[in-house]
Amino acid sequence: MASPEEDQKLHHKVNLTTSKPFSKTFKSGLKETFFPDDPFRRLKKTQSGLGRVGFVLKYYLPILEWGAKYTLRDLRYDVLSGITIASLAIPQGISYARLADLPPVIGLYSSFVPPLVYAIFGSSKDLAVGNVAAVSLLLASIIGKEVSIDEDPKLLGIVVDFFSRSTIIGFMGGTAILIILQQLKGMLGLQHFTTKTGLFSVLHSVFSQTHEVGPLKKGLNPLSIRDLKLQPRYLKITAQAGIISGILAIAEGIAVGRSLAILKNYQIDGNKEMIAFGMMNIVGSFTSCYITTGPFSKSAVNSNAGCRTPMSNIVASICIMLVLLFLAPWFSYTPLVALSSIIIVAMLGLIEYEEAYHLFKVDKISRWVEEEENTSNKGDGDLQYLILDMGGVTSIDAAGIGMLEEVLKDLERRSIKLVLTNPQTKVAEKLVLFKFIDLIGSDWVMLSIEEAIIACRFALHQSKGGESDQVVGTDELSSINIAITVHD
Repeated sequence: MASPEEDQKLHHKVNLTTSKPFSKTFKSGLKETFFPDDPFRRLKKTQSGLGRVGFVLKYYLPILEWGAKYTLRDLRYDVLSGITIASLAIPQGISYARLADLPPVIGLYSSFVPPLVYAIFGSSKDLAVGNVAAVSLLLASIIGKEVSIDEDPKLLGIVVDFFSRSTIIGFMGGTAILIILQQLKGMLGLQHFTTKTGLFSVLHSVFSQTHEVGPLKKGLNPLSIRDLKLQPRYLKITAQAGIISGILAIAEGIAVGRSLAILKNYQIDGNKEMIAFGMMNIVGSFTSCYITTGPFSKSAVNSNAGCRTPMSNIVASICIMLVLLFLAPWFSYTPLVALSSIIIVAMLGLIEYEEAYHLFKVDKISRWVEEEENTSNKGDGDLQYLILDMGGVTSIDAAGIGMLEEVLKDLERRSIKLVLTNPQTKVAEKLVLFKFIDLIGSDWVMLSIEEAIIACRFALHQSKGGESDQVVGTDELSSINIAITVHD
């Protein structure tokens, strides 16, 4: 058996180099952002010029890829889904346009042109394009000068990363519950509860408070490019409204698309989605539309109706076109309670009760408190070393390093040494730049868990004055007061 001194000689230090120049980092970051999977790798293998052109066109125009495989059976389901979401888009678009302090017909315009553009550029089968309540309310607040961006910067805090499975489940459930609660007022018309009242007075109140859409103008979208104002006095408010609402729309649309993709076991391309959202809103701004994305409620109805491809958006656009040309006045009598009922039914089906219970059971806050209490109550002695395996961490930012610093401070208060193992190059560079390595010491950054165990064992041996030369294996870590945690 090797002695602790011999084990210490086997220790190999991690090469903690400084970060790359900013130009190289920026260049690689752009490449990773726009082409993370290098979609043009196969382009080099394509010999003919027509083959290369076809490959590029299929990447930027997904309709060419799924359109080549389209069948009449798919059309049957897409027509049904398109008609369904069109029936929802009419009252929903009108309501959200009014919420944004815009003419109600703008909501119908926004349900006609953008879905056509998304069907060409989008990669999600289930996403139904339209307006959303959050963006509509935000536009009304900014344009109406009810909210100042300088005085209320927390509006940008809503942009978060929704893309892990547990976060998506929480996002879906929380959003569904919120939308259901929002629709109860429109469905029931309740402002306050009373202890008792007469039957006929209740019926009279219900039927007299049935709100309708109101007059709608016939005709397709008029061109609005001539109405774009580029004067300096409009640029500030335009930039504020465009940047904030654009970020919110992209975040919500991609989150909804990935949520529905997980339910149907397929993947969407985030790069294609951003291109699709950008193109449909650019075209929409020239055709009397306001900002659109993938509404949670409409997309849920589209998915539940059995859509097969983005063709459902084209069918919905055709239905909206017919409404704008011939049927708009008839829909002025649509009761808003019908919209609330459709949305509530769709939302109830998207709350994953079993998955939420499973996540709560596996990872709840009280579990951490219980673990710490159990650790401190063990009879094996106080913990002296915590080995953190960083092999599964592919990237880290300032917030992540800040959390590590908080963990380090907590461990130091309890006289526990933190040891890092197997950090990847980018992670190691960030740790050096933020001087986190200086806090724990470069000698306590190891290449592997085995080397970290050897180093901790040697340090324990030295602290005890070399009283014992017994070699301890990894299955006996509890006896030498070392804990290992793997971060993935």
